[in-house]
Amino acid sequence: MKKKNYFKVGICILTMLVANITYAQDTKTVKFSMDVLSPLNVFSDSNDDCVTDFSLNILGERSSGSVGLQFSGIYSINVDFTRGVQFAGIINYSAKSRNAIQLSGISNIAKDGVVCAQLTGLFNYANRVEGGQIAGLVNVANDIEGGQVAGLVNSIYRDIEGGQVAGLVNKVRNVEGGQVAGLVNKARNVDGGQVAGLVNTASGNVMGGQVAGLVNTARLIEGVQIAGLVNAAKGNVFGVQIAGLSNVARDVYGVQVGGLVNVARNQHGVQVGLFNYSDRSDGVSVGLINIVKHGGKQEFEISFSEAINTAVSFRLGNNNLYTIFSGGINYIDTPKVEYAVGLGLGTHMDWRRGWGSQIEVLGHLLTEDGAFFENHDINMLTQIKYTFSKQFCKRFKIFAGPVINLTISDNVNPVTGVVGSSLSPWSMWSASSGDLRFNSWIGFTAGVRF
Repeated sequence: MKKKNYFKVGICILTMLVANITYAQDTKTVKFSMDVLSPLNVFSDSNDDCVTDFSLNILGERSSGSVGLQFSGIYSINVDFTRGVQFAGIINYSAKSRNAIQLSGISNIAKDGVVCAQLTGLFNYANRVEGGQIAGLVNVANDIEGGQVAGLVNSIYRDIEGGQVAGLVNKVRNVEGGQVAGLVNKARNVDGGQVAGLVNTASGNVMGGQVAGLVNTARLIEGVQIAGLVNAAKGNVFGVQIAGLSNVARDVYGVQVGGLVNVARNQHGVQVGLFNYSDRSDGVSVGLINIVKHGGKQEFEISFSEAINTAVSFRLGNNNLYTIFSGGINYIDTPKVEYAVGLGLGTHMDWRRGWGSQIEVLGHLLTEDGAFFENHDINMLTQIKYTFSKQFCKRFKIFAGPVINLTISDNVNPVTGVVGSSLSPWSMWSASSGDLRFNSWIGFTAGVRF
């Protein structure tokens, strides 16, 4: 019980000393002061009316100000100003700082003015810092030109020109420099970079980059967003978004690379992902499913050729690049019906008066004896098509053109023993590599699109 009472008494004394801070008038200068506890002076006459050049206090000092070195075992308090160095075992306080330096074991407080540096074990507070703050737990300031390093949290009410490094969270209004946090960075505008273990958020603009383990959010991006899961830009992206899961933006003038989904209102660059969506696009989308809501390509095709006698295809994307899903059957000169499923990419070039041309590359898996991968055999058809089309109305076209075909197969005909696909009607070039047989020829295709 006695230890608890002593502790309470100590807290009361410190509270009274800080609470009774007033600005002194008619101050006098003391070149050197040495005492046990101020204002209960024993060896000197320093008090609230004194400004010290150099002071040494076993327990603590409270004075009007200091212009040199102020050293105290527990606390240093200047009720008017500090222009020099404050050192205390527990706490430093300065009502107004003039390019001061504060070093303490627990806390530094600079209520007004400018400090060059604050170093403490727990908590720093300053009005303005032109230098740096280093704290074991928390740094707080209004403005900083320099840097903040904290074990837990850095918080700035207004702006920083420099950097913030925190074990957990950095918070500021505007950043010209960088933020690095173990968990979260939060700012309005960033001119530089944000790196966080979990989340970066900028309610305004980011001119530079955001790198986060989970999520990045911003209004406008001129630079790079890289996230383990999601990047989100409420406004435009002039640069690159890379995410493990999803990228979302309004207008994209650059690149979106998403592990699963990319979404944009107007897409003027490149999207790479499993699923790509945009309201309008004059760029390129590379993915399995590419949807452009307005002005995009959603087109069915029925085609006929010697390689795949009848095929039905569906195209998704835009004229710059579209994905082709295809399925077909062979029923001419075969003992039984054979099937094909394919996937490819294509591009469309508009000419005049409804005329156009297409370049398409497709790969097909083929059945042999009515089954895919019979006896684990490889049986594939690769096609390069160059077709010409004529549009007669909004939803109807006819097309025709040559096709370069290449079969790749290790299938062995059980009757003849011939290695290769039975699909090839003739051969212009053939070769073998191990168990694989390659055969190529030029064919023809024609059909309708709607």
